[in-house]
Amino acid sequence: MRVLIDTNLLFSAVYRNGSVPRQAYNKAVEPPHQGLICERSLDELRDSFVKKFPDRADELDLFIEGAKSAVKLIPIPDEVHPDEAMIRDPDDALILRAAIAADADIIISGDLDFIESDIDSLIIMTATQFIQTNHE
Repeated sequence: MRVLIDTNLLFSAVYRNGSVPRQAYNKAVEPPHQGLICERSLDELRDSFVKKFPDRADELDLFIEGAKSAVKLIPIPDEVHPDEAMIRDPDDALILRAAIAADADIIISGDLDFIESDIDSLIIMTATQFIQTNHE
């Protein structure tokens, strides 16, 4: 299964190593899954994490370097997808567009804009849901 890991999950995975988001990240990047991260998410992660935790920038850099070798980085295509209309936040709509274009099966996120949407072109779940389910 192809699993897109949303920015907020990445932030939490870096922030706390043993957390549920970190466990979900680890599961998403190990076979039989293929982890996907939108290129834009890494920029957002770096900006927000370093702003909040400047003393942990080295830790973030190590995480990102490891992530780049464990996941497939995907771009945001130019073509709009109809499901984007179901997402309140335009930035999240772009992440959805990238996930759909990359044929993601699942998005794992803690963002209510994803979780509360009625999107059915792929599965959207929280980190806890992803850990507790057996998607292969």
